[in-house]
Amino acid sequence: MKRVMISMLCIIAGMMSISAVDSDVDPSYSDARVSSLSGAYTAVADDPNALYLNPAGLNRMNSSTMSIRLDLIDQLNGDLFTDTGLTKIFEQPVLNGEFIFTDRNWGIAAYTKYDMAISQSGDQYEFDVVKVNSLRLGFAAGLGPFSVGLDVRAIMQNPVYETSFTTDETVGVIIPFLQEIILHEYASSLGHESVVMGAGVLLDLGNVTLGAYSDEVLNLMEGDESEISFSAEDVLRGLNAGIAYKSSVYTKYGDFRPLQFTAAVDLHDLGDPETRTIAAGMEANLRFLEYAQFALRLGYAEPLAEFDELLFGLSMKEGVYSVGAGAILPFLKIDASLGIPGEALLHTMNPEGPYEGADVTAQITFGFAF
Repeated sequence: MKRVMISMLCIIAGMMSISAVDSDVDPSYSDARVSSLSGAYTAVADDPNALYLNPAGLNRMNSSTMSIRLDLIDQLNGDLFTDTGLTKIFEQPVLNGEFIFTDRNWGIAAYTKYDMAISQSGDQYEFDVVKVNSLRLGFAAGLGPFSVGLDVRAIMQNPVYETSFTTDETVGVIIPFLQEIILHEYASSLGHESVVMGAGVLLDLGNVTLGAYSDEVLNLMEGDESEISFSAEDVLRGLNAGIAYKSSVYTKYGDFRPLQFTAAVDLHDLGDPETRTIAAGMEANLRFLEYAQFALRLGYAEPLAEFDELLFGLSMKEGVYSVGAGAILPFLKIDASLGIPGEALLHTMNPEGPYEGADVTAQITFGFAF
Protein backbone atom coordinates (compact mmCIF):
# COMPACT_ATOMS: atom_id res chain seq x y z
CA MET A 1 0.00 0.00 0.00
CA LYS A 2 2.84 2.38 0.81
CA ARG A 3 4.47 1.71 -2.55
CA VAL A 4 1.19 2.41 -4.30
CA MET A 5 0.97 5.70 -2.39
CA ILE A 6 4.54 6.58 -3.38
CA SER A 7 3.93 5.93 -7.06
CA MET A 8 0.68 7.92 -7.18
CA LEU A 9 2.36 10.81 -5.40
CA CYS A 10 5.23 10.77 -7.85
CA ILE A 11 2.89 10.89 -10.83
CA ILE A 12 1.03 13.89 -9.45
CA ALA A 13 4.09 15.69 -8.18
CA GLY A 14 5.97 14.95 -11.39
CA MET A 15 3.54 17.28 -13.10
CA MET A 16 4.43 20.01 -10.58
CA SER A 17 7.98 20.03 -11.93
CA ILE A 18 6.97 20.46 -15.57
CA SER A 19 7.04 24.23 -15.23
CA ALA A 20 10.74 23.95 -14.43
CA VAL A 21 11.60 21.61 -17.28
CA ASP A 22 14.50 22.97 -19.29
CA SER A 23 15.48 20.00 -21.42
CA ASP A 24 13.56 17.39 -23.41
CA VAL A 25 12.11 14.06 -23.80
CA ASP A 26 13.74 10.66 -23.80
CA PRO A 27 13.89 9.58 -27.47
CA SER A 28 12.55 6.13 -26.54
CA TYR A 29 9.40 7.57 -24.93
CA SER A 30 6.07 6.09 -25.90
CA ASP A 31 2.69 6.16 -24.21
CA ALA A 32 0.52 3.12 -23.47
CA ARG A 33 -1.17 3.28 -26.88
CA VAL A 34 2.15 2.94 -28.71
CA SER A 35 3.35 0.29 -26.26
CA SER A 36 0.24 -1.83 -26.83
CA LEU A 37 1.02 -1.68 -30.57
CA SER A 38 4.53 -2.93 -29.69
CA GLY A 39 5.94 0.32 -31.04
CA ALA A 40 4.64 -0.21 -34.60
CA TYR A 41 3.85 3.46 -35.00
CA THR A 42 6.28 4.94 -37.55
CA ALA A 43 3.74 4.93 -40.39
CA VAL A 44 0.69 5.38 -38.13
CA ALA A 45 1.72 8.80 -36.72
CA ASP A 46 -1.85 10.07 -36.30
CA ASP A 47 -1.89 11.62 -32.81
CA PRO A 48 0.42 13.76 -30.59
CA ASN A 49 2.82 10.81 -30.26
CA ALA A 50 3.97 11.78 -33.75
CA LEU A 51 6.01 14.56 -32.13
CA TYR A 52 8.18 11.85 -30.54
CA LEU A 53 8.14 9.03 -33.06
CA ASN A 54 7.70 10.63 -36.50
CA PRO A 55 7.19 14.41 -36.69
CA ALA A 56 6.02 14.12 -40.30
CA GLY A 57 2.71 13.07 -38.76
CA LEU A 58 2.22 16.63 -37.49
CA ASN A 59 1.16 17.50 -41.02
CA ARG A 60 -1.90 15.31 -40.41
CA MET A 61 -3.09 17.30 -37.37
CA ASN A 62 -6.39 18.92 -38.35
CA SER A 63 -6.75 21.02 -35.20
CA SER A 64 -4.78 22.19 -32.20
CA THR A 65 -4.61 19.92 -29.12
CA MET A 66 -3.20 20.68 -25.68
CA SER A 67 -2.70 17.76 -23.33
CA ILE A 68 -1.41 17.08 -19.83
CA ARG A 69 -0.44 13.43 -19.50
CA LEU A 70 0.59 11.28 -16.56
CA ASP A 71 2.31 7.99 -17.22
CA LEU A 72 3.29 5.04 -15.03
CA ILE A 73 5.38 2.05 -16.14
CA ASP A 74 6.18 -0.84 -13.82
CA GLN A 75 7.74 -4.30 -13.98
CA LEU A 76 5.64 -7.21 -12.69
CA ASN A 77 6.73 -10.79 -12.04
CA GLY A 78 6.52 -12.86 -15.21
CA ASP A 79 4.74 -15.77 -13.51
CA LEU A 80 1.86 -13.64 -12.21
CA PHE A 81 -0.60 -15.53 -14.45
CA THR A 82 0.10 -18.80 -12.62
CA ASP A 83 -0.86 -19.77 -9.08
CA THR A 84 2.04 -17.62 -7.88
CA GLY A 85 0.00 -14.46 -8.39
CA LEU A 86 1.35 -10.93 -8.16
CA THR A 87 4.56 -10.91 -6.08
CA LYS A 88 6.47 -8.00 -7.61
CA ILE A 89 5.15 -4.45 -7.84
CA PHE A 90 6.61 -0.93 -7.61
CA GLU A 91 10.20 -2.09 -7.30
CA GLN A 92 11.36 -0.30 -10.48
CA PRO A 93 8.64 2.15 -11.49
CA VAL A 94 9.10 4.80 -14.15
CA LEU A 95 6.91 7.84 -13.59
CA ASN A 96 6.38 10.56 -16.14
CA GLY A 97 4.62 13.91 -16.38
CA GLU A 98 4.16 15.71 -19.67
CA PHE A 99 2.69 18.82 -21.21
CA ILE A 100 2.23 18.68 -24.99
CA PHE A 101 0.71 21.03 -27.56
CA THR A 102 0.29 20.11 -31.22
CA ASP A 103 -1.19 21.99 -34.14
CA ARG A 104 -1.11 21.44 -37.86
CA ASN A 105 2.57 21.25 -38.87
CA TRP A 106 4.13 21.94 -35.45
CA GLY A 107 4.22 20.89 -31.83
CA ILE A 108 6.03 21.36 -28.52
CA ALA A 109 6.35 19.10 -25.48
CA ALA A 110 7.86 19.41 -22.01
CA TYR A 111 8.51 16.24 -20.08
CA THR A 112 9.82 15.08 -16.69
CA LYS A 113 10.71 11.49 -15.95
CA TYR A 114 11.62 9.73 -12.70
CA ASP A 115 13.30 6.35 -13.21
CA MET A 116 13.29 4.75 -9.79
CA ALA A 117 14.52 1.68 -7.96
CA ILE A 118 12.78 1.17 -4.61
CA SER A 119 13.77 -1.26 -1.90
CA GLN A 120 12.16 -1.74 1.49
CA SER A 121 13.38 -3.24 4.75
CA GLY A 122 10.77 -2.96 7.45
CA ASP A 123 9.89 0.73 7.73
CA GLN A 124 13.02 1.81 5.82
CA TYR A 125 12.64 2.85 2.16
CA GLU A 126 15.65 3.29 -0.10
CA PHE A 127 15.47 5.05 -3.46
CA ASP A 128 17.80 5.26 -6.44
CA VAL A 129 16.38 7.95 -8.73
CA VAL A 130 17.42 9.20 -12.16
CA LYS A 131 15.54 12.32 -13.21
CA VAL A 132 15.29 13.30 -16.88
CA ASN A 133 14.04 16.72 -17.98
CA SER A 134 13.31 17.36 -21.60
CA LEU A 135 11.94 19.74 -24.22
CA ARG A 136 11.03 18.90 -27.79
CA LEU A 137 10.03 20.98 -30.80
CA GLY A 138 8.65 19.49 -34.01
CA PHE A 139 7.83 20.92 -37.43
CA ALA A 140 6.28 19.38 -40.54
CA ALA A 141 5.31 20.25 -44.09
CA GLY A 142 3.38 18.44 -46.78
CA LEU A 143 3.22 18.31 -50.54
CA GLY A 144 0.48 16.11 -51.95
CA PRO A 145 0.88 12.59 -50.50
CA PHE A 146 4.31 13.42 -49.02
CA SER A 147 4.87 14.72 -45.51
CA VAL A 148 8.26 15.52 -43.97
CA GLY A 149 9.07 16.50 -40.41
CA LEU A 150 11.94 17.54 -38.16
CA ASP A 151 12.23 17.47 -34.39
CA VAL A 152 14.80 19.00 -32.06
CA ARG A 153 15.07 17.54 -28.58
CA ALA A 154 17.16 18.76 -25.67
CA ILE A 155 17.76 16.28 -22.85
CA MET A 156 19.13 16.77 -19.35
CA GLN A 157 19.76 13.54 -17.45
CA ASN A 158 20.80 13.95 -13.85
CA PRO A 159 23.14 11.45 -12.16
CA VAL A 160 21.77 8.79 -9.85
CA TYR A 161 20.42 10.25 -6.63
CA GLU A 162 20.30 7.98 -3.59
CA THR A 163 18.14 8.66 -0.57
CA SER A 164 16.19 6.86 2.14
CA PHE A 165 13.64 7.58 4.82
CA THR A 166 11.75 5.75 7.52
CA THR A 167 8.00 5.75 8.10
CA ASP A 168 5.64 3.41 9.91
CA GLU A 169 2.35 4.72 8.51
CA THR A 170 1.03 4.89 4.97
CA VAL A 171 0.08 8.55 5.33
CA GLY A 172 3.55 9.21 6.74
CA VAL A 173 5.03 8.48 3.31
CA ILE A 174 3.68 11.73 1.86
CA ILE A 175 5.88 14.39 3.46
CA PRO A 176 9.29 12.62 3.23
CA PHE A 177 8.51 11.52 -0.32
CA LEU A 178 7.79 15.08 -1.43
CA GLN A 179 10.83 16.41 0.40
CA GLU A 180 13.34 13.74 -0.55
CA ILE A 181 12.27 12.92 -4.12
CA ILE A 182 10.09 15.57 -5.72
CA LEU A 183 11.38 18.77 -4.08
CA HIS A 184 14.99 17.64 -3.99
CA GLU A 185 17.37 19.90 -5.89
CA TYR A 186 18.99 17.49 -8.31
CA ALA A 187 22.62 18.10 -9.26
CA SER A 188 21.99 19.49 -12.74
CA SER A 189 25.56 20.73 -13.06
CA LEU A 190 26.71 17.10 -12.90
CA GLY A 191 24.15 15.81 -15.38
CA HIS A 192 24.50 14.91 -19.02
CA GLU A 193 23.10 17.28 -21.64
CA SER A 194 22.46 16.67 -25.32
CA VAL A 195 20.63 18.35 -28.20
CA VAL A 196 19.76 16.18 -31.19
CA MET A 197 17.74 16.60 -34.39
CA GLY A 198 15.64 13.81 -35.91
CA ALA A 199 13.78 13.63 -39.22
CA GLY A 200 10.88 11.65 -40.62
CA VAL A 201 8.83 11.18 -43.78
CA LEU A 202 5.41 9.76 -44.67
CA LEU A 203 3.97 8.73 -48.02
CA ASP A 204 0.19 8.23 -48.20
CA LEU A 205 -1.04 5.77 -50.82
CA GLY A 206 -4.77 5.68 -50.19
CA ASN A 207 -5.41 3.54 -47.13
CA VAL A 208 -1.74 2.49 -46.98
CA THR A 209 1.03 4.68 -45.57
CA LEU A 210 4.79 4.21 -45.73
CA GLY A 211 6.89 5.89 -43.06
CA ALA A 212 10.49 6.34 -41.95
CA TYR A 213 12.10 8.18 -39.05
CA SER A 214 15.64 8.50 -37.67
CA ASP A 215 16.07 9.98 -34.20
CA GLU A 216 19.66 11.15 -34.78
CA VAL A 217 20.16 12.99 -38.06
CA LEU A 218 22.24 15.81 -36.57
CA ASN A 219 24.00 15.91 -33.21
CA LEU A 220 23.85 19.58 -32.17
CA MET A 221 25.40 19.24 -28.70
CA GLU A 222 26.74 16.42 -26.56
CA GLY A 223 27.98 17.27 -23.07
CA ASP A 224 30.52 20.09 -23.33
CA GLU A 225 30.90 19.58 -27.08
CA SER A 226 28.80 22.10 -29.04
CA GLU A 227 29.98 21.23 -32.55
CA ILE A 228 27.31 20.15 -35.03
CA SER A 229 28.11 16.67 -36.32
CA PHE A 230 26.57 14.31 -38.85
CA SER A 231 27.14 10.58 -39.06
CA ALA A 232 25.50 8.36 -41.65
CA GLU A 233 26.14 5.45 -39.31
CA ASP A 234 24.15 7.14 -36.53
CA VAL A 235 21.31 7.94 -38.94
CA LEU A 236 21.08 4.32 -40.05
CA ARG A 237 21.49 2.96 -36.52
CA GLY A 238 18.47 4.93 -35.31
CA LEU A 239 16.36 4.47 -38.45
CA ASN A 240 12.83 3.09 -38.15
CA ALA A 241 10.76 2.14 -41.20
CA GLY A 242 7.15 1.06 -41.28
CA ILE A 243 4.00 0.42 -43.25
CA ALA A 244 0.46 0.92 -42.00
CA TYR A 245 -3.07 0.29 -43.22
CA LYS A 246 -5.99 2.36 -41.92
CA SER A 247 -9.59 1.80 -42.89
CA SER A 248 -11.54 4.77 -44.19
CA VAL A 249 -13.36 7.04 -41.76
CA TYR A 250 -16.31 7.43 -44.15
CA THR A 251 -18.06 5.10 -46.58
CA LYS A 252 -18.23 5.93 -50.28
CA TYR A 253 -21.69 7.34 -49.60
CA GLY A 254 -20.34 9.76 -47.01
CA ASP A 255 -21.64 7.86 -44.00
CA PHE A 256 -19.52 7.74 -40.84
CA ARG A 257 -17.90 4.35 -40.08
CA PRO A 258 -18.29 3.57 -36.37
CA LEU A 259 -15.71 0.74 -36.52
CA GLN A 260 -12.23 1.53 -37.83
CA PHE A 261 -9.20 -0.69 -38.10
CA THR A 262 -5.45 -0.03 -38.15
CA ALA A 263 -2.63 -2.51 -38.78
CA ALA A 264 1.08 -1.70 -38.89
CA VAL A 265 4.51 -3.32 -39.19
CA ASP A 266 7.79 -1.63 -38.25
CA LEU A 267 11.50 -2.36 -38.40
CA HIS A 268 13.33 -0.48 -35.66
CA ASP A 269 17.03 0.45 -35.48
CA LEU A 270 17.73 -0.87 -38.96
CA GLY A 271 21.47 -0.25 -38.78
CA ASP A 272 22.10 -1.79 -35.37
CA PRO A 273 21.86 -5.61 -35.25
CA GLU A 274 22.12 -5.58 -31.44
CA THR A 275 18.91 -3.57 -30.95
CA ARG A 276 17.12 -4.14 -34.27
CA THR A 277 13.55 -5.37 -33.82
CA ILE A 278 10.52 -6.14 -35.90
CA ALA A 279 7.20 -4.98 -34.48
CA ALA A 280 3.61 -5.50 -35.56
CA GLY A 281 0.45 -4.07 -34.09
CA MET A 282 -3.24 -3.71 -34.80
CA GLU A 283 -6.01 -1.57 -33.37
CA ALA A 284 -9.79 -1.80 -33.58
CA ASN A 285 -11.43 1.53 -32.79
CA LEU A 286 -15.13 1.88 -32.06
CA ARG A 287 -16.25 5.49 -32.47
CA PHE A 288 -19.57 6.54 -31.01
CA LEU A 289 -18.82 10.20 -31.64
CA GLU A 290 -15.66 12.09 -32.56
CA TYR A 291 -14.83 12.49 -28.87
CA ALA A 292 -16.23 9.19 -27.62
CA GLN A 293 -14.09 6.24 -28.70
CA PHE A 294 -12.99 2.87 -27.38
CA ALA A 295 -10.06 0.87 -28.73
CA LEU A 296 -8.60 -2.63 -28.36
CA ARG A 297 -5.01 -3.29 -29.40
CA LEU A 298 -2.62 -6.20 -29.92
CA GLY A 299 1.07 -6.25 -30.80
CA TYR A 300 4.21 -8.32 -31.01
CA ALA A 301 7.91 -7.35 -31.15
CA GLU A 302 10.96 -9.58 -31.51
CA PRO A 303 14.70 -8.96 -31.87
CA LEU A 304 15.95 -9.27 -35.46
CA ALA A 305 19.70 -9.71 -35.47
CA GLU A 306 19.74 -10.92 -39.10
CA PHE A 307 17.37 -9.95 -41.90
CA ASP A 308 17.21 -13.52 -43.21
CA GLU A 309 15.14 -14.36 -40.13
CA LEU A 310 12.27 -12.69 -41.96
CA LEU A 311 12.54 -15.32 -44.69
CA PHE A 312 12.99 -18.36 -42.47
CA GLY A 313 10.47 -17.35 -39.84
CA LEU A 314 10.47 -15.74 -36.43
CA SER A 315 10.51 -17.80 -33.26
CA MET A 316 7.36 -16.12 -31.83
CA LYS A 317 8.58 -17.08 -28.35
CA GLU A 318 11.64 -14.84 -27.95
CA GLY A 319 9.69 -11.63 -28.33
CA VAL A 320 7.11 -9.71 -26.32
CA TYR A 321 3.35 -9.82 -26.87
CA SER A 322 1.37 -6.69 -26.12
CA VAL A 323 -2.28 -6.18 -25.33
CA GLY A 324 -4.00 -2.94 -24.49
CA ALA A 325 -7.13 -0.85 -24.45
CA GLY A 326 -7.95 2.81 -24.58
CA ALA A 327 -10.81 5.25 -24.28
CA ILE A 328 -11.30 8.82 -25.47
CA LEU A 329 -13.95 10.86 -23.72
CA PRO A 330 -14.59 14.60 -23.68
CA PHE A 331 -11.39 16.20 -22.29
CA LEU A 332 -10.08 12.81 -21.14
CA LYS A 333 -7.94 10.04 -22.65
CA ILE A 334 -6.90 6.81 -20.91
CA ASP A 335 -4.70 4.04 -22.32
CA ALA A 336 -3.33 0.89 -20.71
CA SER A 337 -1.05 -1.89 -21.93
CA LEU A 338 0.66 -5.09 -20.85
CA GLY A 339 3.88 -6.34 -22.43
CA ILE A 340 4.11 -10.10 -21.86
CA PRO A 341 7.32 -11.98 -22.79
CA GLY A 342 6.78 -15.07 -24.91
CA GLU A 343 8.64 -17.15 -22.32
CA ALA A 344 6.18 -15.97 -19.66
CA LEU A 345 3.27 -17.18 -21.79
CA LEU A 346 4.96 -20.56 -22.25
CA HIS A 347 5.51 -20.83 -18.50
CA THR A 348 1.86 -19.98 -17.87
CA MET A 349 0.79 -22.87 -20.12
CA ASN A 350 3.33 -25.23 -18.57
CA PRO A 351 4.30 -23.91 -15.11
CA GLU A 352 7.00 -26.42 -14.20
CA GLY A 353 9.69 -25.13 -11.87
CA PRO A 354 10.39 -21.51 -10.93
CA TYR A 355 10.13 -18.82 -13.59
CA GLU A 356 13.45 -17.12 -14.32
CA GLY A 357 12.60 -15.14 -17.45
CA ALA A 358 11.86 -11.50 -18.21
CA ASP A 359 9.27 -9.47 -16.35
CA VAL A 360 5.85 -8.36 -17.54
CA THR A 361 5.68 -4.62 -18.26
CA ALA A 362 2.52 -2.75 -17.27
CA GLN A 363 1.81 0.81 -18.38
CA ILE A 364 -1.04 3.26 -17.97
CA THR A 365 -1.31 6.73 -19.50
CA PHE A 366 -3.87 9.18 -18.20
CA GLY A 367 -4.34 12.53 -19.88
CA PHE A 368 -6.49 15.63 -20.08
CA ALA A 369 -6.92 17.03 -23.59
CA PHE A 370 -8.24 20.44 -24.54
